[in-house]
Amino acid sequence: MQFKNYYKDILSIVGAVLLLGTTILINKYDVKQLYREFATLTLKVNAQEKEIKSLEDKVNVLIVQNQRLLNDLEQHNETRGSENALLLERLQDLEYKVEVLSMKNTLSSGKVFQ
Repeated sequence: MQFKNYYKDILSIVGAVLLLGTTILINKYDVKQLYREFATLTLKVNAQEKEIKSLEDKVNVLIVQNQRLLNDLEQHNETRGSENALLLERLQDLEYKVEVLSMKNTLSSGKVFQ
């Protein structure tokens, strides 16, 4: 008889326990899924950090190489710039001498025909 009096209460308790158990299992699955995603993302982040570190090292090497090349270029320009200025002066002097010789040759050949 007592069962007949309390069967609604017992069914309510059983239903609540089943609902609570189902909720716990679903949450447990979700937590496991979230943990897997977190672990995967952590691995990806670590790999990307290593890649970033590697690229930073390469960039630093390239910065040093670029600076060395710029210094070498500046030294080369200073050295070659003065040499080129001297060669330009010498070229102009030689052009003048060729012109003078050409004029002398023209004048001397003109005298021979007269």
